Amino acid sequence: MESITQKLKALDIRVDDYEPSFTQNELDVYFDSIQNGWWNVFCDDIHFYGAEDGLHRQVLRETPQDPRHKSAFRK
Repeated sequence: MESITQKLKALDIRVDDYEPSFTQNELDVYFDSIQNGWWNVFCDDIHFYGAEDGLHRQVLRETPQDPRHKSAFRK
């Protein structure tokens, strides 16, 4: 199977082929921001079209408590 990098190269688009990662400092800043309420501020800035805007935003706001996503919000 041809990788996306190979497909892009065939189109003369150069990309770096590497595994992206965050430094420990970047992760510390991220988790500190989450603890200081950044997620709620972020959710307040998201708006969904239609009458269920508030419902969808509340579900998004509860994402950190969802067992499927907890690890992205806690050290």
